[in-house]
Amino acid sequence: AYFPGPELVLMLHLLDNHLFGLNCEQASQLLQMISASDERLEALQVIDENLLDPIYRFQMRSLFPAELLPRVDQLLAETRGQSHIFGSIT
Repeated sequence: AYFPGPELVLMLHLLDNHLFGLNCEQASQLLQMISASDERLEALQVIDENLLDPIYRFQMRSLFPAELLPRVDQLLAETRGQSHIFGSIT
């Protein structure tokens, strides 16, 4: 069983500093568990810096409606990702 969207977003906020290493496919699967677009966007804001392969990040655009794409594009453009070895990439 999955958490409802709002509870999943809350859980992601609580785990944010402990999340480490999602590839874009895993992140997409996680976002697809959230049906409400605004909650999905909030979840993306939490997990965007935990991506291991940010080169593929724009594939997640298809998970959002057109009216949210400017905000999604801004978030994804700023995503730097993480390294398994060094942590956050700056």
